Amino acid sequence: APAVLLDLRERLRRLERGRGGADGAVPFGEPLIDERLPWGGLCRGGLHEVVGEGGDDAACGFATALLARLGGHDRRRGQVLWCRSRRLDQETGRPYGPGLARFGLRPSQVLLVEASRPADVLWAMEEGLRCRGLAAVLGEGVRPDLTASRRLQLAAEAGSSTALLLPGAVGGTSAALTRWRVKALPS
Repeated sequence: APAVLLDLRERLRRLERGRGGADGAVPFGEPLIDERLPWGGLCRGGLHEVVGEGGDDAACGFATALLARLGGHDRRRGQVLWCRSRRLDQETGRPYGPGLARFGLRPSQVLLVEASRPADVLWAMEEGLRCRGLAAVLGEGVRPDLTASRRLQLAAEAGSSTALLLPGAVGGTSAALTRWRVKALPS
């Protein structure tokens, strides 16, 4: 009877997480991280937020590495959609192909969308998440409110794609499954 109860509890945990099965998460390959996440890795079909400190590109590098990992573990073509605010071109420049490759993301995998208004960036993200042909969607330079982030979460679930938010600054509330706070260490 104890073995049956343990098995039933494990099944309930998987159902509560909503991501049962082998295709539910992309492992980091680092046991200290994977063991602490309820899915055993980064949950697919969900929204994840990566925040950094102003002027620190460590969060962008981390998000790029996550995109590469998600694209590499995808049974589809591994294409990712990178949606960003056009104003970021003046602040940080555009994503640089050889730099993306250093993080494991081939430039040929990336579809880049730039929009003038934050609402258009969020719209492009939502449409991309509902498309089943993409491994992941990244939104850079936008901070959605709770309602908009919930829409992104539902779109990610519907399309079985992973959404990454790179808002640029800490703060606010979102419906993200995880929030990663990333900063560079002093060299």
